[in-house]
Amino acid sequence: MNDRDGEKRSDKYEQPAGEILMPTSTELQSEIVQLIQRDRIRNRIQAYARGVDRRQWDLVADAYHHDAYDNHGGYQGGVLGLIQWLKRRHESIEQSMHFIGNCLIDFTSESTAIAESYCVVYQRYAKEAEETIRIWVGDGEIADDARISVELVCRYVDCFERRGADWRIAHRTVVMEAVKAASDSSPLAAGWAVSRRDDADVLWEKLGLPE
Repeated sequence: MNDRDGEKRSDKYEQPAGEILMPTSTELQSEIVQLIQRDRIRNRIQAYARGVDRRQWDLVADAYHHDAYDNHGGYQGGVLGLIQWLKRRHESIEQSMHFIGNCLIDFTSESTAIAESYCVVYQRYAKEAEETIRIWVGDGEIADDARISVELVCRYVDCFERRGADWRIAHRTVVMEAVKAASDSSPLAAGWAVSRRDDADVLWEKLGLPE
């Protein structure tokens, strides 16, 4: 299965003008299978983002095979260590949103695929998140009442493997594109539903509390 997103059909599908291109039943079945597989891979990537932002670490773990490797820059290693690293840092991160954009998936075999996902991350830190702030802004002075807003632009380059029926990440590299950090001085007007990173978030009111 060496299909690539965006590739044109091969010349054998070219038809004289006026004729309707119809795939064979075998070709159609293959395309449907790949659509389903792509959707499952994208769901893993998006569930990872929800897991981090809502601090639901089981969702993060489910995105990976148990023996996967993650190169997150500040952390490089296995899944259990990644969860511990993220959990410790996010205890003091006030707000987090991962926005997944373009996601192209190249199948390299029947059971392997490379997914490249564009991601923009918005986070807000108080001084208590100093470990994370230092990652982005270095050794400068941090005021006691500081609120640091950070915009991170990156790509997830993921090696997915299908084991049994499950597509999960076997190897992830986070490729940084840009980082912007600034003092946060724009409080939200009253009346808005405010994002929370615990069980009181609106999402869980709609879905029911996670187990």
